[in-house]
Amino acid sequence: MTPKDFAEKLYTFLGNLIHGKKIDSWEYVGIANVAFGTPNGAWDKSKFPGFQFRKSELSIEFILRAIPDTGNGSCYMVVESIDMGAQLANFHLNKKLKSKNGKNSLIENYSMTVGLGAKPKAKVKELFIKHGFNSEGIITQFDENLDLDLVLSDILKWATIRRQVKIEFQQGDSDVNGNMVRSMINIENSHSLNQILYGPPGTGKTYKLSSQFFPKFTESKPVETEVEKLQKIAARYSWWQIVAAVVVQLGSGRVTDILNAPLLRAKDEISNQKNPRAMIWAMLQTHTKADCKHVKYSKRAEPLFFWKNDKGMWSIDQAVVESDSPEILDILKEVNQGTQESLEIKRYSFCTFHQSMAYEDFVEGIKPKLDESGEIGYEIKDGIFKEIVAKAIKDPNHDYALFIDEINRGNVSSIFGELITLIESDKRIGQPNHLSVILPYSREEFSVPSNLHIIGTMNTADRSVEALDVALRRRFSFEHIVPQYSLPSLMESSEALGVSVSRLLETINERITYLKDEDHQIGHSYFINVLSKEELAETFNKNIIPLLKEYFYNDYGKIRLILGEEFVEKVENAPKMAVYDQDDYLPTIRYKLTDLTSDNILEKVKTIIGD
Repeated sequence: MTPKDFAEKLYTFLGNLIHGKKIDSWEYVGIANVAFGTPNGAWDKSKFPGFQFRKSELSIEFILRAIPDTGNGSCYMVVESIDMGAQLANFHLNKKLKSKNGKNSLIENYSMTVGLGAKPKAKVKELFIKHGFNSEGIITQFDENLDLDLVLSDILKWATIRRQVKIEFQQGDSDVNGNMVRSMINIENSHSLNQILYGPPGTGKTYKLSSQFFPKFTESKPVETEVEKLQKIAARYSWWQIVAAVVVQLGSGRVTDILNAPLLRAKDEISNQKNPRAMIWAMLQTHTKADCKHVKYSKRAEPLFFWKNDKGMWSIDQAVVESDSPEILDILKEVNQGTQESLEIKRYSFCTFHQSMAYEDFVEGIKPKLDESGEIGYEIKDGIFKEIVAKAIKDPNHDYALFIDEINRGNVSSIFGELITLIESDKRIGQPNHLSVILPYSREEFSVPSNLHIIGTMNTADRSVEALDVALRRRFSFEHIVPQYSLPSLMESSEALGVSVSRLLETINERITYLKDEDHQIGHSYFINVLSKEELAETFNKNIIPLLKEYFYNDYGKIRLILGEEFVEKVENAPKMAVYDQDDYLPTIRYKLTDLTSDNILEKVKTIIGD
């Protein structure tokens, strides 16, 4: 059987498949409406259709193309992965269909290019074997009675392994500068996109976000253009500061002149501001000098340095800028400097949930705005979640993240609304059970992309995981962040104080866990960088004891069981009462906190650990 014969048979077989046909555990779902890369671009879908297969339990979908003739006598078999958005293999059958002992075989040659280049074939083969592919032949023993159901099954089994091998390489890749190369999402882990770091206060949950998670969604790259330099500058300053810098730069000008300034355009590009002209008007009027008769806006805010003349020209008081807002001059110094070596690109947003957080803040809502005349109107304004979703959809080749600190403090059902279902991995764009909704205010169709991670933190002293909204628990995986007792910084504190801070913290937590539970332990961060007796006394007075009072509802008897009588002592001399005929109201034992100072704190903490 020639390569062309095989391609034609496979093409005809695929074209005759009925929607819903089962091939082992795979289901044929129809002609694919997407195509992914080849050495010369994407396949022409109309000329070389792709046939789509789904394995629901793994949330994997492949596209298979059989191409008998590209026009120059070459024939191909192509396999693409929808969830990875990439081509897995592009077999030039004229070269890859090998004859051995009179029988043709389609051979895996362990060639794989990922990220920055080709991977060592020995390593690729090692991973194939690890995942159960022990033979070079993908399809073997071609003959005129070829069983195409079996051939298709072999191809899909092999493609599943090749996909996994490719993912493992991509997850381990980084570029020459140590920057992250996009790690493909492992869709088989249904909670890989949504996770919550939970634990007692002071265990470093937010620190872990900033130190470990933020860098995964941050990239540094060379600044190639003046526009990128201006965007970097504009990202660090607020709108009123950028508007002021532009007016200083212009000397004087109309709103249109300000709007067309390169620095202002850079601010607009990174801000997703729907009406930058209105924003400029608002900033100018808010910071206009009080005695300017050409501006009627009353709700002004410091600094007041803008001025509008009778011809509609805006200027700025340089003296006020120099005295009250010198950072505006720093902006212009940066603008006038040459381009910087690198630009930091942050592909994440950060927010904190609180009791008054609402759907209108998170997704979209109707918010007041100022028009050019200073009158208040209303507009539909995107919330932080909708904004990051839009960025992720526009840039499908990179991962994005929304970090939510204190996620348990908000009313999740109210904040997410109908979108709580859309964040599930298999309900996202490009996934088997993709869902979308119509948003209530904008009436826009809304879906969540597969390259957006949602990562939250929660303090278990406020609320346990079990008490969380059931809908939230079901859609997130959880990582328990516990107190650490062997950190180098705790060792430094121990050496500086001459007492084992690690043993002190561990002893306190053992007693808290026994009297209450592990959710109310005390985190290690309270003792990091505590290097003097004064700092140790302050830590107990301002952090440890207030936490214990909160945990045990001011029950000093229980606090005494944890810290000891050096910290909580009995009240021996009760004050004289007005009457003594109501003994039920008189406590049998009263306690009070002792004074903690730099002079006595070391001796007191030694009693906790038995030194």
